[in-house]
Amino acid sequence: MKRPTFDRWIRRECCRIAQTDSFSLVKLTALAQTSHKGPKDTIPRKRLAAALHLYALANGCEQRLFNHVWDRKLMERYERAHKAIGSRDLQRLALRGTPMMSLPAEYQAIMQAFYENYYSPELTAEKKRVLHEEARELKLKTGTTQTEIAQATGVAVTNIVAFLKNGELNRVSLEGIDAMLEFLRSKAE
Repeated sequence: MKRPTFDRWIRRECCRIAQTDSFSLVKLTALAQTSHKGPKDTIPRKRLAAALHLYALANGCEQRLFNHVWDRKLMERYERAHKAIGSRDLQRLALRGTPMMSLPAEYQAIMQAFYENYYSPELTAEKKRVLHEEARELKLKTGTTQTEIAQATGVAVTNIVAFLKNGELNRVSLEGIDAMLEFLRSKAE
């Protein structure tokens, strides 16, 4: 599996936060500084502003970003974050797994999101291992058959057998495991 790089990932993250398909530093910077309080406005502007700053730092265009900032408070936040980050490698910083307490919460949340995206296969496998043990224990406790589980969850019997009996974690999705556990927990009550 190919791992994401921070500089490419943060560009996609800016678009995701702004709920747009195209990236324009100028337009997204303007969006981050406007304050729409309408009922349909769901864009978290502080998070977008932080993501744009991290994008600019990662891609060497921080001054270009600063040229389009007119909000004085936002510029002050950018300057504080710049002092905290300095010239550190953002990908290394995010992958160390511990937050920089000197960074604002929005920056920390974005760095954590990259960490989780980067290590997603490992985090998913670990979660499946834990849920696998719980499912096996509940199956034994309730005496439920694989066929009953399959009928209740829509997961194929062969995949349930491979998962529960043989421990093949890749045979059932997290959603399928959640459905199995929900069914088995209800039987255990």
